[in-house]
Amino acid sequence: MLWLQPHLHRIDIKTKELLIILYLCRCASIMKNKIQAFDLLLVLFVLVIVFMSALSFKRINGLIKASDWVSKSDLIKLKLEQTLSYVKDAESCQRGFLLTRDSSFLQVYYATFPKVEGLLHDLDSMTLDNTSENYKIAELKRLIDMKNRHVTKLIHVSKSIEINKTDLIKGKFLMDRIRLKSKAIMDEEDRLLTARTAEKDRYVSITPLFSLMLIVFTLFVIIISFNRIRKDKLEVQARNEELLQVKTYMQAILDSSSDSIVTFDKQLNYTSLNKVAEKLINRSREELIGKNPFVLFPQALNSERHQMMQRALLGETSQIDGIPSVVNPEIQIQTLFVPLIVHGEIMGVLNIAKDITSLVKANETIVNTNRLLEAKNIELENANKELLSFNYVASHDLKEPLRKIQTFGKMLLELENKSLSETGKNYLNRMIAAALRMQTLIDALIDFSKVTANEVVYGPTSLQNTITDIGEEFAEELLNNKGRIFSRDLPEINAVQTLVYQLFFNLIGNSIKYAKKEVDLTIIVTAELAQDVFIKSKLHQGSFWKIIVIDNGIGFDPQYSEKIFDLFQRLHGNLAGFEGSGIGLTICKKIVQNHKGYIYADSALNVGSTFTVLIPTDL
Repeated sequence: MLWLQPHLHRIDIKTKELLIILYLCRCASIMKNKIQAFDLLLVLFVLVIVFMSALSFKRINGLIKASDWVSKSDLIKLKLEQTLSYVKDAESCQRGFLLTRDSSFLQVYYATFPKVEGLLHDLDSMTLDNTSENYKIAELKRLIDMKNRHVTKLIHVSKSIEINKTDLIKGKFLMDRIRLKSKAIMDEEDRLLTARTAEKDRYVSITPLFSLMLIVFTLFVIIISFNRIRKDKLEVQARNEELLQVKTYMQAILDSSSDSIVTFDKQLNYTSLNKVAEKLINRSREELIGKNPFVLFPQALNSERHQMMQRALLGETSQIDGIPSVVNPEIQIQTLFVPLIVHGEIMGVLNIAKDITSLVKANETIVNTNRLLEAKNIELENANKELLSFNYVASHDLKEPLRKIQTFGKMLLELENKSLSETGKNYLNRMIAAALRMQTLIDALIDFSKVTANEVVYGPTSLQNTITDIGEEFAEELLNNKGRIFSRDLPEINAVQTLVYQLFFNLIGNSIKYAKKEVDLTIIVTAELAQDVFIKSKLHQGSFWKIIVIDNGIGFDPQYSEKIFDLFQRLHGNLAGFEGSGIGLTICKKIVQNHKGYIYADSALNVGSTFTVLIPTDL
């Protein structure tokens, strides 16, 4: 398998598939049961690790939260003690001022209460999650505010009159209530602190145990996985060595190939071959194994085959696409010589050969047929050139007599108008009209010959500008038919500008020519990109500009949707008001063909017609 891998792509599909199937089946049958059991065990271990990790995370997260709650309780107690201390300081300053009338006590007093307000605000924020505590803090704040107003009032009153005993008793009463409320809050926080400390201690005792269990179990899984990987590596190496010895299996694969497969050792002796090779060499396997081909077939010594086999022993791959067989020169073979490499060492040569006699004969037939077709094409091109030349010259030569017929007919009508009978005048008018139609037909033939003869040179062409110019050209006709051309944002395509102008000039002219007399004419031109389009149920692959011309004219029977593009086909004959040469749409078809595109029509009588033009985008 190792020596075949670099050149597996050169072997036929059947051989390649059998080699791959054999290799995969043997590996799968040996490793399947053990791998499945280990995979299930590994998945179980991973799930256990994930579960333990989640528990550890939960414990650590609980420990962090418990620590935060303990710290929070300590902080609340601290701020509460600070608040009570500041209130006591304010009480002391009040008494000092009342006893001594020293204003320095008031400075300390006024500096104390802003600090108290800040501490109360902090306590309020920290107890938002505890409704009961938060309510007590609000009560404490209310009592302190009352105490603050009472002290302020006493200070102002004491400056003018003596303080009575009732006011002092009231101050003491407020202070006592503040102490009691502070104690109640402190007791509640002590209770919470005790519970939170216990919770924290519980997490502290359990979390390290979980973490240790997770680490130990993870190490256990890593050790088991490492041991399994090491054993698998050893088993893979053993299986690789066994694969080198599966000669019986390889021979069955070789015999199933449709190509001749032969292997040689370093001395270029036969070591194996398949049934196709036996048939091609016309010798049995027993006759060839261990023999040298250049002893059996001395005419091949020092031949191109011999040199290629020697180069293969040097590591070079060589191929001959067509060479006669040594056994039967009438048989043509395609042969490949590949070095057989095992563990980096060239052990011999692999030869893969295919009988291509029928293919060579078919190629010779194709070459001869192509030569004949080229000759016929040259003859056809020459005939077309002669026909176009004749058409062009004949058309020009015919125009001169027709002009004279029209000129002399008109002169005869003008000069002899009184002497001619009504029947004679009718005959002359019909003769002049016939000559005019003949001249129109000749002009159309000249246009057709120009389209056919012109060399196609593609270039950027603006469809929007082209339709705009054609609209201006038909301005008078559109006015007479109360018609309008609608087009917007048409793209720029790669095409022959003059031919594209002629194409849409003819299509729009057709719409104007066959417009309904009683209905305002509407012509719509649109364009879009199309990929892999269907025309008459046939798929045309590629990218195209799909250009559509729609009108609301008299239309035609859908059964003539292909016939209208034939030369001199006029569905409406010589009906009054519908003149034409029957060659305009033929020119359109030829222009589209020159652009390697397609054109088709859809219509319904008295409804209108739709012409679709498909031009490749990669011109």
